[in-house]
Amino acid sequence: MFAIAPCTAWLLPPVPFFAAEATELLDPSLVNRPIVQMVLLSLFFIYLAAKTGGEITNRLGLTSILGELVGGAVVGISLLNLVVLPGPGIEASDSLLLSFIQLFHSGLGEAELEGIFAAQGEILANLSQLGVILLLFQVGLESNLRELVRVAPQAAVVVLVGITGPLFFGLLGLLFLFGAEMPGALFAAAAPTAISIGISASILNDLDMLKSPEGQLIVGAAVLDDITGILILTVIIGISSGTGVSLVGLATLIVSAAVFLVGSTVLSRLIGSMFVDLLKPMQVRGGLLMLSLAFCFGLGFLADTIRLEALMGAFAAGIILSQTEVRSNLEHQLEPVAQLLVPIFFVVTGARTDLRVLNPFAPGGWVVILMGLFLAATVAIGRISGAYAVPTKQKLNRLAVGVGMLPLGEVALVIAGVGVSSGQMSSELSAAVVMAILVTVILTPICLRAALGRDSKAAAD
Repeated sequence: MFAIAPCTAWLLPPVPFFAAEATELLDPSLVNRPIVQMVLLSLFFIYLAAKTGGEITNRLGLTSILGELVGGAVVGISLLNLVVLPGPGIEASDSLLLSFIQLFHSGLGEAELEGIFAAQGEILANLSQLGVILLLFQVGLESNLRELVRVAPQAAVVVLVGITGPLFFGLLGLLFLFGAEMPGALFAAAAPTAISIGISASILNDLDMLKSPEGQLIVGAAVLDDITGILILTVIIGISSGTGVSLVGLATLIVSAAVFLVGSTVLSRLIGSMFVDLLKPMQVRGGLLMLSLAFCFGLGFLADTIRLEALMGAFAAGIILSQTEVRSNLEHQLEPVAQLLVPIFFVVTGARTDLRVLNPFAPGGWVVILMGLFLAATVAIGRISGAYAVPTKQKLNRLAVGVGMLPLGEVALVIAGVGVSSGQMSSELSAAVVMAILVTVILTPICLRAALGRDSKAAAD
């Protein structure tokens, strides 16, 4: 059900989610073609699901991102079993595509099939990660650096209130209302504290709100929230494993994040000017796009190396290049590349979400659903409270800011995945987290559009 994001792998215990080592023992001439065929067929269904789902939700007046997520759930483990990635409780036999490929390669044994399934999963997971890295690079390009710096203190307030409330009340509710046990309840309460910066940014862009004051505040808060999510995960792993929390490690992570983000901001004009100077004498085709992507991936590697997320590096690269004269041209050239890879992230995210655990007719099914709704409610109250706690004299649509901070995603899945793999978190609690993710992702574009509409109507009156 859950997969661990590569950018946070340093935090996690060794979990055999992908049996990559198994592929090393196989005959490459036997498995290479089936792997390629599996990936090609998976991409066929991924793009088909993305565009079909996006078109349907777009015609309904909703964001296409929601359609891509739902499309992923349809072709994934929840329904059609076409795009299936390895994970706890998910076997190679669950993939219909693998069964189809086996018809053309009758000589494949069980070991070969497992290796093909693992390799296909790793390839799709890496393509998905590339997609969200490009998405954050785009968000950085379209962001206003001065506005982000200006709203940084306000973003910190949104994050502080928006995280502490859901964590505290979520934990109490799971313990005393639903009878959950520690430390599983701690994992389940912590998972919804981390929003999906990728989903939030895409919804904002879809609603043409990314460059607005509300959009910049949401993006700034989302960046801080993502870093805070890693810190929370580190603390919970230390508590649940009984090894304790390393204050030195936490301090190092906080300092690294601060130095990286502040350094990128301070040096943005200098680095951007050097980038343009390097670009000017180049005459080869595609020089701007290729150098920009190299810069994006290089900063992503640097961020990941100092134990941040690669997404932070990509966002910083976009911020730096947004200060240069090549910004508009780069945005235009980057769009087709993003359209190729970004949908993979959303469809794969949907495909990994196992909705079968939310069966109301199964024993305890309604309890799981109620827990999920409870977690989603604590997130909504916390985020909106954080938005209204922001001290500012500027006219601000606080409801839109709070709603824009709702969607949960990859970091929530990572936290829940650690809880499941460590045996600390029950299947019921993990299913409740999935429910909370679904509710927040579905409601965000609907409620955000309504909040913006109410603001526009008030302005007209």
